[in-house]
Amino acid sequence: MLLEIDEQLRGVEPNVIVIPCGVGSLAQAVVTHYKNKTNRSSPTAVLTVEPRTAGSLHESLKAGTSLSISTSSTIMTGLECGTISTAAWPVLKEGVDVSVTVSDSEVHEAVLELERAGVGAGPCGAAALAGLRFVASVDSKLLHFGLDEESVVVLICTEGEREYAVPVRED
Repeated sequence: MLLEIDEQLRGVEPNVIVIPCGVGSLAQAVVTHYKNKTNRSSPTAVLTVEPRTAGSLHESLKAGTSLSISTSSTIMTGLECGTISTAAWPVLKEGVDVSVTVSDSEVHEAVLELERAGVGAGPCGAAALAGLRFVASVDSKLLHFGLDEESVVVLICTEGEREYAVPVRED
C-alpha cells in the first residue's frame, strides 16, 4: 500500500501522512516507510488519529511510556484498542510527530464529507480526515507541520462504507 502511494505521488514526497491508529501495526509500517527514506529533501510528518474514547497511543506518547488504558464504545470499532503493540511502540514513540484523538461526531462529519466527495469510507477510514480537520483548527499544530496550499497531505483510509449508529452531535 505504501509503495502504491509513492507510485501515485510520482516521486513527490508527502509533507504529512495521516493514519488512523488502533494497536499501531499499520502506523508502525507508515513510520518505518516514510522516516527511513535516505534520499529525502525533508521528512514526512506522521499524524496519528485515534478515538477520543480509546487513545492509547496518544496517552502513551504524553506519558513517554506504553500504557494500557480503559476504553469505551466508539463508532470507530476497529480503532478501539486499549494497548499499543509492544513491537510497534518503540517505532511510534520515536517516529510519530503528532497524535490526536477525535470524537465520534467529528468522524461522522468526516464520513459525510468524504461521501459528498465520492469516497465511501467508514468511521475508521474517515478518522484520518477528522484528525486533519482537528489539526487544521489548531494553529500551533499547523505551524508545526508547516502546511500551506502547496503541501501534499496523504490521508490513509482503513475502512470502506458500513452501517453504524449515528452519534448525537456534540457542541
